[in-house]
Amino acid sequence: MRLKASWKQGLDPDVEAPTSIMWEDGRRGTVADLCAHNLDTYCLTHPDDASTQMDVYPEIVAEVSYCEFGGCSGIKGYGVETAALRLTDPSATDQQIYSALSSLSMKYRVVIQRKPIPVS
Repeated sequence: MRLKASWKQGLDPDVEAPTSIMWEDGRRGTVADLCAHNLDTYCLTHPDDASTQMDVYPEIVAEVSYCEFGGCSGIKGYGVETAALRLTDPSATDQQIYSALSSLSMKYRVVIQRKPIPVS
C-alpha cells in the first residue's frame, strides 16, 4: 500500500519533516512510518504548487540481472518500469549497479540476481 509524504513549498525534504503523511487508504501516516520504509521504492515529484511529494511503494521490488542477449544489466519486476542500466560488464559490482540505478527517476528497492560462477 502506497505511502505519500508532502512538503510545502520552501521546505527541504532532506532536513525537514513532511507537512503531511498519508497512507493510500486514507489513514494518517507518521514520521515513524516514513522512516520504516526509507529503503523502499519511491519517487519524488514537484506538483504545480511547487511543493515536494514522495510516493513510497513498499510492495515494489525490482530485480537487477544481466541479460546475455542484450549484453547489459537491467531491471524488471511487478510494478517496475523495465529499463536497461547500460552496464555491459556481467561482473559489475554492487556499487556500479547502485550508481546506475541512481540515474533513474524512480528509486527502486532491488534484489541483484547474479549467475553462479562455474567451478572447474
